[in-house]
Amino acid sequence: MKIGNISRQSKIGFWSTIIFGIIAHINMMTNKISWQDDIQEWFGIGHTYTSGRWMLGIMQKLEETFLGTSMFSTPFFNCLVSILCIAIVVGLLIDLFEIKSEVLSIILGGLMVTFPVVTSIFAYVYTAPAYMIGLLMGVVGAYLMCKYDKWYIYVVALMLCSCCVGTYQAFIPVIISIFLIYMIKSNMLSSDTTKLGILKEIVYYAITSLSFMICYFIINKLFLMYFDVKLASYRGISKMGVTSVKGYIYRIFLTYKEFISPDESSLTNMYPAGLGNIYKIVLLIIGIGTIICLINTYKANSLRGFYVTVLVAAIPLTTNFIFVMCETEVIHSLMVYGKAFVLVYLVFIIDYLCVEANKWKNLVSKIGILLLCMITIFYVKFDNMCYMKAEIVQTQTIQYFSTMVTRIKSVEGYSDELPVAFINKKNIDDLSITENPEFEVINIMPYHKESDDLINNYSWIPYMENWLNYSPEILDEEIVNGWEEIEIMPAYPDDGSIAVIHGIVVIKLGE
Repeated sequence: MKIGNISRQSKIGFWSTIIFGIIAHINMMTNKISWQDDIQEWFGIGHTYTSGRWMLGIMQKLEETFLGTSMFSTPFFNCLVSILCIAIVVGLLIDLFEIKSEVLSIILGGLMVTFPVVTSIFAYVYTAPAYMIGLLMGVVGAYLMCKYDKWYIYVVALMLCSCCVGTYQAFIPVIISIFLIYMIKSNMLSSDTTKLGILKEIVYYAITSLSFMICYFIINKLFLMYFDVKLASYRGISKMGVTSVKGYIYRIFLTYKEFISPDESSLTNMYPAGLGNIYKIVLLIIGIGTIICLINTYKANSLRGFYVTVLVAAIPLTTNFIFVMCETEVIHSLMVYGKAFVLVYLVFIIDYLCVEANKWKNLVSKIGILLLCMITIFYVKFDNMCYMKAEIVQTQTIQYFSTMVTRIKSVEGYSDELPVAFINKKNIDDLSITENPEFEVINIMPYHKESDDLINNYSWIPYMENWLNYSPEILDEEIVNGWEEIEIMPAYPDDGSIAVIHGIVVIKLGE
């Protein structure tokens, strides 16, 4: 796709993404919502080389070198850059899959930018633009590999896909899902299919997928050697993709289970509330639409029809490939953008059916478009629900710690020169904390957390430092463990839970 030959559909998809992105994420863009990692990374980009994300390290170095600043967790700028990256991704997908419908182009832009994974990534806005630039590199790489056959373009595309994985490994399912849908499209529309041609295509994309992953691992190994560090064990990063034969079989089974019946209680569920029922209808429409397309394909060429059937059967595997890469318990909302390509496939199928004038095909297409519109509108609302909760919970947490700091500074004998010791950290059990059961419908990371979770979160000290302007000298609680005066103290927030003992301000947070 040359710049001067950008299709009308791609342009519509681009601007649709921008508009839907602003509507869905304006609350995040215009407020500083800072949870968990973000409160500790206002001027950072997160874990890099020890997490196998060497491209993040490169991006950080480039920004510091050429812009002369560290990374800043600026919500408006970072979200805007991220939305622009997704908009370009949408334009490329529309061109690659040859989407003819302008309505579907609008819907595709809306779906890709409002998908809950994006909302989860924006909670870590300090690294969001880097992630989305990485996603864009992967999609550009996949686009080039599908559209061109020159060796030097292939090398560039291979490096782009490797850089994508080096930004965030969870984007691997996105790349291979693009390959798969493109293969389905090419063979549905092809008029000449041979056994040799099929074999060549399978080998090409299999080798390509292995090649960019191998390239990623080689570069990753070089960076680890250069900095003399090892991969962290956090969330199974050091064991990504490693299991037994039996383990792989079970993981592959999980990809199909997640496709047919997503776990509603899991942080990987992208169809919350009543959307789960709509998703079941989506699967039905995908099935009917695919069968109609396959009938036409079989009529034209039985070999091609069989081959496309096999490719379609692999959609659950590629879209949920993260479940093959990792143990189920370490997978969360940020890691399942591949699931969006189930809906991308539906967009492609509906567009394919719209080509021929047939009342049954038109009926299926209209139902599919209606479902996609409903999902997009729900996602817009759901994203705003997440940000509403985030603002409320953040305010509640700030107020809670503000009260705590006020009580600390009001305790008899307090001086700002005295060190502070927090006892039984992350163990506050306050029965007066407000609960909002209406928010239980929000179950994506990190918006599933309540104020009591943030109060007891690992980033509670940076919360007090950054939001409350309270940064005292904090002693290790081991220094005061076993003191008789502390043993008889009640737990916070009860009266007497804060006291100055032997020149140390002691706050007993829990029993």
